[in-house]
Amino acid sequence: MNSEQLFGMALGLHTPWQVDAIEFKPGAAGGEELHLTLGFPRGSRFPDSQGQACPVYDTNPRTWQHLNFFEHACYLHCQVPRIKTGDGRVETVPVPWARAGSGFTLLFEAFAMALIEREMPVKRVAEILRVNPQRVWTVFNHWICEARKRDDPSMITRLGVDETSSRKGHEYITLGVDMDTRRVIHAVPGKGQETMLEIQRYLASQEVKPEQITEISMDMSPSFIAGAGKAFPKAKITFDRFHVVKLLNEAMDTVRKLERQEGLTLKGHKYTFLKDWDRLSDKRRLELVNLMDEYPTLGEAYRLKALFNDLWVMPNLPSAEAHFAAWVEEVQRAGIQPFLQFAKTVKSHWSGIARFIESHLNNGLLEGINHKIQLAKRMSLHTTLATLRNMLTFQGKSGVRDELGRGRIQEHRLGRPSPGQEGGTAGRVHGSQPDGQHSAGVRRLGGNPGSVSFSGPGRCRMGNHPRAALAKRGGADAHPSRGAVPIDSLEAATELIDWYRARWEIELFFHVLKNGCRVEALQLSTVERLERALVLFMVVVWRIARLMRLGRTCPDLDAALLFERDEWQAAYILNRKKVPKAPLRLNEVVRLVAILGSFLARKGDGEPGVKTIWLGLQRVMDFAAGIRFAREAHAL
Repeated sequence: MNSEQLFGMALGLHTPWQVDAIEFKPGAAGGEELHLTLGFPRGSRFPDSQGQACPVYDTNPRTWQHLNFFEHACYLHCQVPRIKTGDGRVETVPVPWARAGSGFTLLFEAFAMALIEREMPVKRVAEILRVNPQRVWTVFNHWICEARKRDDPSMITRLGVDETSSRKGHEYITLGVDMDTRRVIHAVPGKGQETMLEIQRYLASQEVKPEQITEISMDMSPSFIAGAGKAFPKAKITFDRFHVVKLLNEAMDTVRKLERQEGLTLKGHKYTFLKDWDRLSDKRRLELVNLMDEYPTLGEAYRLKALFNDLWVMPNLPSAEAHFAAWVEEVQRAGIQPFLQFAKTVKSHWSGIARFIESHLNNGLLEGINHKIQLAKRMSLHTTLATLRNMLTFQGKSGVRDELGRGRIQEHRLGRPSPGQEGGTAGRVHGSQPDGQHSAGVRRLGGNPGSVSFSGPGRCRMGNHPRAALAKRGGADAHPSRGAVPIDSLEAATELIDWYRARWEIELFFHVLKNGCRVEALQLSTVERLERALVLFMVVVWRIARLMRLGRTCPDLDAALLFERDEWQAAYILNRKKVPKAPLRLNEVVRLVAILGSFLARKGDGEPGVKTIWLGLQRVMDFAAGIRFAREAHAL
């Protein structure tokens, strides 16, 4: 095999194409360039558009830039044949290594597209490829346009609409996104009512009738609302949940700012109040509880904020309406002005906000695409609407990358056709009812609160958890094993709570395994090593969880059943307490161990948790080992 045949195989040439010459020549920018001359044997015939073999009429010289050969720039040269068809027309024969009208080979264009796909600025791509940036843009826009021609939005039924800035200042671009396929359908300049009509006209050009759009997700912009009513009169509007929550957080922050004027302790706690309870660290939770005690108005505002967010997990529209009505009563009773204003805004947009309960649409997808727009602006030298649209088409999840991948270009080259949030905490205690009753709410992940009533004291203490929820009668919840069942009696609620108690034990088990034993930090590289580690650590975890549970459920149990003599004696010694001749109650020893792990053991602190137990047990085990060592040394 000679060099010509080797390069022919590397280029994927087939009969009658062949490599005729290979030359190294001095380059214009220094160094040497590889030049490959391609051709075909005399007398070759090429098929026309009808597939009929035709003789060569004449040739035209053409040159294409190819991928570099090591550090050498590479160029292909060919006398491209023209054929005379049976009806007398002269046609240029398409070459298999490049598309018509391009000065680059298909592999070169595929490499350029791959670099852009990795979010590299086009200017930098041009520097790597040693070409003018405008030529890269030409390649990019060609393949994007080819992909857009193949894009079929005819099945769209749920539309998402949002605006973002396209340039510095007040220039905006409005996006229309297919919420099911998660791809950009159309982009138009501006953010007014007319943008909705423009999106509708584009969809009409793609044979999508206005009545085909059944759902629209958008923010509460008056112009969008008016435009949606005109462009898609049959569509039901869902106001974006995150925009509603943004307004709620603004109300919360306004209350904080007002309280901040009277006290310095609120400094640096903006996001302590803006974040949900579940997203706060243990330290921040403790700080939040203390601040809520110090600033009752702020504490009430945080409670109202948490209560409103329970709206998003309501099972149906009647439940949502009942929840919101009760929440509004709470707001009016509290009399906090920013929340009164927020409640007024929600009332005026209630139908679109409540629609989320059934549609579950939000603009989270569009916010991600907006981020890609800002990325496209950084990648572009000129952020025209066409450029942004093409960048979005390429960056978005529209299947265009598959179209533009190496496989798609290779097919062209070979001439083949192209082919929640969690829903709160279990066992939540609700606020007091007018009839002197209390409601015990139960919630499942992603589920809804159900409630039963029981006699209780006239006041419900919120304790350390600020998210005391509103009572809702007649709710339903999902049984962990049987699906949705009504919670209409004390027995049914008790049974469901027992399920969640069991689930919580599993959560505690993995909490100790992950954070106490730090299994993930081991970074074990094989399954076998991980299994051996788990066998050891799961015994440790089981003991810690068992100590916590039995210390609560069987407090009078003999501690000697669960602690060795050296261990319970160490607990007393480390706490500077007189060591008894025999261990006392299990609960007392467990609390002594937890105190060594920073458990405060105050009157209102309840029983210790697994974290303070495992921290204290580490100290106890170390001290007990020292006792044994001292005993053995003394015996010697």
